[in-house]
Amino acid sequence: MNWKIGVTQWSLPCTVPDCIEAAAALGLQAIQLDLGAAEEGYPMTGEALQARLLSDARKYGVEIVSIVLNDLCKNGFVHAEGDPRRETAWETMRLGVETAVCMGVRSVCLPSFFDNEIRDAAGYARTVEAMRYICALGAAQGVTIYTENVMDAAHLAAFFRDVGCEDLHLLFDSQNYPFMAGLDAAEIFTAAAACVGDFLHVKDGRDSLGSAPLGTGTSGFTNTLRAITAAGFCGYYILENKYETMACAAEEIAVLRDMLQKAAAQA
Repeated sequence: MNWKIGVTQWSLPCTVPDCIEAAAALGLQAIQLDLGAAEEGYPMTGEALQARLLSDARKYGVEIVSIVLNDLCKNGFVHAEGDPRRETAWETMRLGVETAVCMGVRSVCLPSFFDNEIRDAAGYARTVEAMRYICALGAAQGVTIYTENVMDAAHLAAFFRDVGCEDLHLLFDSQNYPFMAGLDAAEIFTAAAACVGDFLHVKDGRDSLGSAPLGTGTSGFTNTLRAITAAGFCGYYILENKYETMACAAEEIAVLRDMLQKAAAQA
């Protein structure tokens, strides 16, 4: 089977302008781009960078599947009105959708981690409010919204009901659930498969995120992969481990293809 595999821009051992060429050199079909840090003026909003990346995407046949708002992990929308971090977060959301539209990218992803982690009822309510805002903004301009979080299955179902957006999807991640919340990633995927969009994150690690070759960490990756293939997922597997060299990335891609083949045979 011809598995669809991609990578996050921040996983590759290269500069941002060179990331699509690097992904293509690895035989990958898709990439996620980071909008960039607010304190750096959101680099992905720059016209020259956008033009370079779009040109390379066309040249090499690599799909830019989403713009990711990683700055939310530093400036979250979970904070109370008047907090400068919240104000930055709302600007990040607006610029994320605007950038996706300008680049013809079909989705925007919002992580709920670190400074944007949901810690209490107020943070949850502000997260629902923010997701409703960006979902409406995206729907008006043809951009799909993804949420990345570590809620358990019951809370995730309630969250989707509370947001009430038909075109909201879950960006599933194979390591985040066990590492950040002590949850079984395979069980979460099985329960939430209907909410998962057409790409997901694969990574593994021991003492940190994305720090171990797939299947060698403590996330239960092999079991999670079996659950994903058993559910019939046929979208992009987006690598989010950290690669120090292109050779390391190439080796992991080969390993992932083999693991997918074995997981599918056991499904």
